[in-house]
Amino acid sequence: MRSSRRLVAFVSGLLIYGGAVMLAVVLFDLGLVDTLALQLGGRTNGMMAATGIVSAINFCLAMGWAYSVIRVPPGSRRPLTPWCLSGVGVAWLIGALGGVFYLALYRADKALHVADVLLSPNTPPFWGPANILTVILAVLLAGVWALRKAPPRRRPAMA
Repeated sequence: MRSSRRLVAFVSGLLIYGGAVMLAVVLFDLGLVDTLALQLGGRTNGMMAATGIVSAINFCLAMGWAYSVIRVPPGSRRPLTPWCLSGVGVAWLIGALGGVFYLALYRADKALHVADVLLSPNTPPFWGPANILTVILAVLLAGVWALRKAPPRRRPAMA
């Protein structure tokens, strides 16, 4: 049972990060940056505001998903936060390596803007660092929350 919970936590970490990046890409592709750029007076301001909005949505979704996976069932010792975080880390590493290869093969002729590399989930190699920071923070806080809500352990009575 313990091994299956660890595997589920690891796979959930992979899926949490993948889902966060996909959601960010979808929201950015819907024209959120252009709409906010018109309202805030500049593309960089619009991108920063869109990144904040997408990060808040990703944080809430990742926090709920992570808590439901890593909470401590009765009779268990501790939450599975390290397993979930390792899944997130592996997913980020795979995405970063894929972004490096994508950059090397397809984007060698274009110069990248710093704001795009740091804020946009559509730009390799990092695919929006706010996504990984948001997901890591959400999983860590879900682990702290799960640890506080954990049922107390019973110690065997000494005879």
